[in-house]
Amino acid sequence: MQGRPTAKEVAERCAYYGNAELTEVELKAGYQRDQEVFVFAAMNNKNVLSKSALRKLFEEEMVTRLVSGHMTDRYLKRFELEKKEWPHIKSYLHIKSNLGFREEIALAEQAQAEASKQGARIESLIAAVHGFAEELKTARELLIAAAVVIAAILFLLT
Repeated sequence: MQGRPTAKEVAERCAYYGNAELTEVELKAGYQRDQEVFVFAAMNNKNVLSKSALRKLFEEEMVTRLVSGHMTDRYLKRFELEKKEWPHIKSYLHIKSNLGFREEIALAEQAQAEASKQGARIESLIAAVHGFAEELKTARELLIAAAVVIAAILFLLT
């Protein structure tokens, strides 16, 4: 076995977290000591991912408590790879709207793209209104000119 959970060097502890047959007690101790570093190493531990009770504890107590979403997203990618090998396993993560972060980001990007399209449509409408206003101004000037010509013709005829 590589590494030790009590090693001074974090790299040596990570080697242990990523390869050892961890127990629930060791999961909790490793997380308490190294938090995000522990999650990063333990997400590659086949023992943690293959045992439902350990995976549940790992996901609910450790992965979801991290402030940074990038580690959760990284775990979900890792979990998807394992699910190909073990299709029966399930995740215990409870993510907003039951969507993964990538799906949430994709939805946000989609909404932003739609907002950009709507903004472009509004700009196009504004340009069309300005063009119409200019046409009305020109038409008004033509009507005034026509009225002056008609008035001059009527004046000359009388």
